[in-house]
Amino acid sequence: MSQVAKDAKGKETRKARPAGRAEDGRPDSGRKSRMLRAGMVLLVLGVAAAALYGQRRRLIAAWSGLPTTAAVVRLAQVPRWMPRELARDIQADIESAAGDAEHPRSIFDADLARDVYRRAAANPWVARVEKVLKRPDGTLLVSCEFRRPFALVRSATLPAEMLTPVDAEGVVLPLPGRLLSANAFIVIGDVASRPPPPGEKWDAPDLADGLRLLKLICHKPYAKEITAIDVRNYNGRISPREPHLRIWAQVGRGLRTDIRFGRFPAGEDYCVSPARKIAYLDKFYRDNGGRLAGQAAFIDLRFDTLHVSLR
Repeated sequence: MSQVAKDAKGKETRKARPAGRAEDGRPDSGRKSRMLRAGMVLLVLGVAAAALYGQRRRLIAAWSGLPTTAAVVRLAQVPRWMPRELARDIQADIESAAGDAEHPRSIFDADLARDVYRRAAANPWVARVEKVLKRPDGTLLVSCEFRRPFALVRSATLPAEMLTPVDAEGVVLPLPGRLLSANAFIVIGDVASRPPPPGEKWDAPDLADGLRLLKLICHKPYAKEITAIDVRNYNGRISPREPHLRIWAQVGRGLRTDIRFGRFPAGEDYCVSPARKIAYLDKFYRDNGGRLAGQAAFIDLRFDTLHVSLR
């Protein structure tokens, strides 16, 4: 029960109850609950702080042996087609973002991975940078998708011996001369425009059609006999009566065969489809015992029936 007293003037007053007790004198259960919850919160915070501290110590221990000199940059993977010398050149170019002997950059540099990524993305051989991974041993692994040489291009504005490598999309590649083997690629000539700098796409319609034609034949068994795709009469700019695109086939110093492809369909005018033209060529190859070059003076694919001029 509540304890009531009277003051000097006879007014009733309520006595203050002892701390932690209810009005009836029993212990205050609400206060105990609040204290218990506060204790639990402090316990959880303490455990979390201990865990973070332990993780920090483990990270410091793992990284304590890292070098403070320039980090080592490595390509995560090198395509099988890529010469080792070219891979070393690409790696050296990307590694320049990590400093040099006089001005090394530490693996702890917060901007290092970003700068290495940007340097890799700017390399003409790199089509796409997938990721740059920092490792505890001080190595940065750079994962890239590389551009692969697809053809050599001869520009009508440059000397005939100057050939420019491009990938399948027409991006110019800075292939070193010492690694350039004209026999390993089909030559597309003579493109009317000059090549752009390495890493940029050679935006030329005659080259685009030459690459389109090369994609149709590059996986054929007779592709090894194809030496060149001639685009000099693209769109009939020299003679509208002559084939717009030609393929040349030759083995060694043997006789050449002029394969008259013509043009790709455009608009609503009639033109034999590219698939049908390639089917003509496939049949000729089979009918001649798996040989293409030297079997005829010319093979004309532009008409409803195959036209062949025997020697």
